[in-house]
Amino acid sequence: MTTEEFSWEIARLQKELDLQKAKNNLVNCSLQVVDIRMQYFGVAASELKEKLIDAIQNAKVFLPLKDCLEAIGSSASRYYSWTDRKVK
Repeated sequence: MTTEEFSWEIARLQKELDLQKAKNNLVNCSLQVVDIRMQYFGVAASELKEKLIDAIQNAKVFLPLKDCLEAIGSSASRYYSWTDRKVK
C-alpha cells in the first residue's frame, strides 16, 4: 500500500469509529433515559443470557470486566452466576 492509500484507509476507519461511537452514545443515553438496569431485572431466556455472556466475553478483549458490567448495569455476582451455570 502506498502512503496515500494508508491515509485513505485511516480516514475511512476513523469515520467508522466515529459512527460507532455515536451509535454507542445513543444506546447509552437511551438506556439511561429509561433507566434499565440488569441488576433489577432478570433475563429469563437462557439463549439471551448466553448471547449476553458472549458479548461480554468479546468486550473483555478491550475493556476490563468491571467496565463491561457497568456498561450494561449488571453486577459481577450475576455475571459469575450465569457463567457458572453455563459451564455446568
